[in-house]
Amino acid sequence: MSAVSSPNSPITPVFRCAHKETARWDAERDTDTLFQNHSVEEIRKIERTTRKDIQLKKEELRQMVGERYRDLIGAADSITDMMRCCKQACYHANQFYVFN
Repeated sequence: MSAVSSPNSPITPVFRCAHKETARWDAERDTDTLFQNHSVEEIRKIERTTRKDIQLKKEELRQMVGERYRDLIGAADSITDMMRCCKQACYHANQFYVFN
């Protein structure tokens, strides 16, 4: 099991098992620990940092999905072009066969 945490986050890291599933964690316990160990101002700063990290991850995910979508559309266009080319090649091969 290995710990995965944000470098900017002082909260308890999420643990990942060898089979890549996220282990369960107790949010209430982590929240209690956070309030016991930090002032209100520090917690507000942590919240801002966490919200910023969430927004950055959302944008990163949107960009990744967008890139994959463009890749998929490009592949579909290539397949359509190959199909058109194959049909033309078959047509010309048949025409060659008919005239010979």
